[in-house]
Order: sequence, then C-alpha cells, then structure tokens
Amino acid sequence: MRLAFQGTLNVAAAQQLWPEAMRKVAECDPSLLQVDARDVESLDAAGMALLFKLRARQQERQGEFR
Repeated sequence: MRLAFQGTLNVAAAQQLWPEAMRKVAECDPSLLQVDARDVESLDAAGMALLFKLRARQQERQGEFR
C-alpha cells in the first residue's frame, strides 16, 4: 500500500488526515506500507507524529515501512 502526502503536513492537516490514513491502513492491513512524502513542503511535530504512528502500526503487525 502506498500513501502520498503533499503540501503542508502540520497540526491542522494531521488532524484531518490522521483518521482517514489510519482507517485505510487498517482496512488494507498491508504487509508493506510505503509513504511518499516527496511533495511535502513543510512538516511540524504533528505531521511527524502521524508518520511515526503509521510506522509503529506497521512494526506492531510485523509489516514493512518505507
């Protein structure tokens, strides 16, 4: 599964994206989760927390995160 983020990944964006991203990942339960952040222009602690949570979820399920 591949998730792509773009623009600003700050507290406002993370609040909006977090539930949807976690729902999609839970539904697919991928063995590999690829996060494409090449088009992210700025990132704050909340955006980073979202990425860390996605990585932690994969690790809990013995999945791969890239």
